[in-house]
Amino acid sequence: MSKNSKPNLFRIVDGIVRFSASYAFAVVILTLMLVLTFVGTLEQVDHGLYEVQKKYFDSAFLVHDLFGKVPILLPGVYLLMILLFINLVSGAIIRAPKSWRYPGNMIGHIGILILLIGGFVAHHFSINGSMQLYEGQAGSTFSSYYNWVVDVRHYHDDGTVSVRQIPPYQLKSIRAGEERRFVGDTLPFDLTVGGYAKNCTPKPAQGGGFFVSADGFYLQTLPKEGEAEMNVPGAYVTLTEKGDGTAHEAIVWGMERRPFVTKINGETWSVGMTRQTWPLPFSIHLDKFTVEMHPNTGIAKVFLSDVTKIEGRSQEKLKITMNEPFRYKGYTLFQSTWGPSNAAPGTPLYSGFSVVKNPADHWPLYSCIIVGVGMLIHFFQRLVMHIRVREES
Repeated sequence: MSKNSKPNLFRIVDGIVRFSASYAFAVVILTLMLVLTFVGTLEQVDHGLYEVQKKYFDSAFLVHDLFGKVPILLPGVYLLMILLFINLVSGAIIRAPKSWRYPGNMIGHIGILILLIGGFVAHHFSINGSMQLYEGQAGSTFSSYYNWVVDVRHYHDDGTVSVRQIPPYQLKSIRAGEERRFVGDTLPFDLTVGGYAKNCTPKPAQGGGFFVSADGFYLQTLPKEGEAEMNVPGAYVTLTEKGDGTAHEAIVWGMERRPFVTKINGETWSVGMTRQTWPLPFSIHLDKFTVEMHPNTGIAKVFLSDVTKIEGRSQEKLKITMNEPFRYKGYTLFQSTWGPSNAAPGTPLYSGFSVVKNPADHWPLYSCIIVGVGMLIHFFQRLVMHIRVREES
């Protein structure tokens, strides 16, 4: 290596840091965020919130069709947030003057960095779902809005049930016309999943227009719904016995009333399509649900749930309302919906809760406190300096 190689390398690194810390770089990032927010909001009209969020906000890059005709490659908000984090670290931490005489600036920027880190943690590690309960009913699980699994169950002679699931990311990666085989050492069969459709409905296999049928039905693919949670997926499954190769074919569909059940080696197995479900470390019993409507409208004025939290032998009476969620052990339950909305008087109503497990739930609060403290320190020091200058003059 030549004598000048190290200085040249240092100059290159310094130039990169200077650029990443510059105001111009920050302005470009924020401008692109503004553009993506604008075009993403317009796209929601035709494609719904969930699909737009995945395309414009959760991606590193995307292709936007300008006026529906001209494809343009754009960075996604996910990538822009990473670049903004780098900009803040470079400008406010690395290149900022390291003087504790004026700590407010540094403290404020650290608060903003914590907010960005909290968003990253929430994006990758939070869980969102819902739970619906009728009065007198208790629940200890909540289900995903959008993610579905193929659920395989083994019913043992002693009444216990073993559950295995094919996770959502493996199902979503199955392309049209593709089959995928899942093999397990503890399973007496190989499971093949094919023809996965994100939104479909079973139809009688009469006439043409279908490629695969099972039990006299086939899956008719439907256009995606504007609201992603309204999509109902389905797939063709084949359970191939490892011994003699006997095949058990079926269709699994998200709205089926009961799963496909079969006997293999004298044991009972079932396979079905269900929403991804997670357990709660406690149970919620709905004691009473109350809804009040605005006069002469179908708009709810107030809806709230009187519930009992059950954890082991302990019980606690609680109220969950629209503006007062219940937080416990990292889980938050929001009063989000109720139904059926067109129920006749006297019809039992269910209460719907949005359930969120977010490790960074309170990070925005901590971030705002830190930024506020930094601003107070900074403005107080500026005030003191201003007073001193006036006194000296």
